[in-house]
Amino acid sequence: MLIILISIISCNTNSLNPYSETSFAMGTVCTITLYEKNNGFNFDEAFNIIKGIENRMSPLVIDSELYNININAGVKPVRVSEDTYFVIKEGIKYANLTDSKFDITIGPLVTLWGIGTDRQQVPKPDRIKAVLPLIGSELIKLNDKNRSVYLENKNMSIELGGIAKGYAADIIRDFLIKKGFSKGIINLGGNVLTFGLKAPKIPWKIGVQNPVDSRGNYIGTLDIDASAVVTSGIYERYFEVEGEKYHHILDPHSGYPVDNELLSISIVTPSGIKADAWSTLVFSAGLIRGMKLLESTEDMEGIFITKDKKIYISSGLKDSFNLISSDFTLAY
Repeated sequence: MLIILISIISCNTNSLNPYSETSFAMGTVCTITLYEKNNGFNFDEAFNIIKGIENRMSPLVIDSELYNININAGVKPVRVSEDTYFVIKEGIKYANLTDSKFDITIGPLVTLWGIGTDRQQVPKPDRIKAVLPLIGSELIKLNDKNRSVYLENKNMSIELGGIAKGYAADIIRDFLIKKGFSKGIINLGGNVLTFGLKAPKIPWKIGVQNPVDSRGNYIGTLDIDASAVVTSGIYERYFEVEGEKYHHILDPHSGYPVDNELLSISIVTPSGIKADAWSTLVFSAGLIRGMKLLESTEDMEGIFITKDKKIYISSGLKDSFNLISSDFTLAY
């Protein structure tokens, strides 16, 4: 569910001969770029892993594990695979952070608003109020012994769109390393995960999308080592009614799109699944609380862009970000 507008900026280096392939999975375009030849490697092996994760964790795939969990809400527990169980447990963990607005049981709200579908609408307040009691990760009952998942109330549903792509990126990175690759880029619809270094002592250069301009226009560049970079923002997946915009990042407490001073937040951390979840979590927290969360968490950095076109950068990234747009200003 998260919309991520980060692109890799290429670098013409004679010693680097990247080769990549692209496939469609998890509702988005997925690209894997590698910098070493391995004659025994077939990209389809990696893409099939991603599609396997989608076939287990998408609520839209009939008879997927998540689909079966949701249709059995309030009826019975459903046993699931190890990776689906892990991702759900991680989702519960992030929802339990102090005053978190990240919650994987947000499915009823996502369905009600329908943002990005042909049935998007501003729901009536009484309909929003009716689904709020169905949201809350404490209503998920797990059984570690048999890896079963049970939703306590009928009409509950889990939505893993804010965490599954990050998990898939981590799995593909580990798979590629086992295959003998030492560096590369995994880009799952803008969820970017790099591993290794582009060249000795040369970091990856990431372009951070300008949130008020067309795709491919950057506010600046970010130099990173092996890290995941995931962005949440309000500017691409939204609809407008009578001059008011309604974006896809929904507050599980109020039932409405999160309303604060932010256009976007980009999270940088070694873990793809953590970056994915924290991009929503930190965006929903807003600038002040979000920055405090980042600064108090190890290996977690971020770039905040506010509606007044100011950029706030966490302490660990200040020497890595280079502003190139004159329309934005750095605020320290």
